[in-house]
Amino acid sequence: MYYVPGVAHVDQPLGSWKEETAPSGQGGLGHVSHSTYGTGGPDIGLIATGTRPIAPRIRVSDGWQDAPVSTVGHPGDLRLGMQVCHSGFADATQAAGSYRCGTVSADCLASSTTCRVTNPAGLVSGGDSGGAVWWYDGQGGVVLHGWVKAASGTQVDGSWTTMHFVPPWVLQNHPWTTAQTWQGTSGVSPFPAGPHHTGCFVTTQGCVRS
Repeated sequence: MYYVPGVAHVDQPLGSWKEETAPSGQGGLGHVSHSTYGTGGPDIGLIATGTRPIAPRIRVSDGWQDAPVSTVGHPGDLRLGMQVCHSGFADATQAAGSYRCGTVSADCLASSTTCRVTNPAGLVSGGDSGGAVWWYDGQGGVVLHGWVKAASGTQVDGSWTTMHFVPPWVLQNHPWTTAQTWQGTSGVSPFPAGPHHTGCFVTTQGCVRS
């Protein structure tokens, strides 16, 4: 089974059908199979797309809608002062080309359930949640560092100066409970709860764990 990862406050309720309806939308995706929405824990979710393999590409901007994902972020990859970008569909983000960048404001470590990025000129707005957080890999692709979770800081022209995002290892290592897992419906079997020890992220280098 293949899944599209994201954040729970977007990927909910369990069993709901999700589609790509933003400007670059490609139509149907799948059902929300896992979500922590309303159950506590990290803000994470999964959309089950079926058994057909997913291409290791993401839309990062209006001009680059099929960026190859060469790998995902690992604990310690992002350190204080490094740069990272996020993609999104908030009006301010769309006006900037559908992505904005900022500076990592604290080391993003194995113990981090969220990581933080800032830009005093404004970085993230309502409507950006669930968007990819990424940086260039230096080889024509990107490293996927996570998904936009929330905003804080100071408001500048309708945007917030601080972005919080969920890193890949939080989703990868989460022990899904039954309450966080879709139990299926007629013709659809229940999805597995518990940690997905063999789960990995689809990249151009193959199946990669964070």
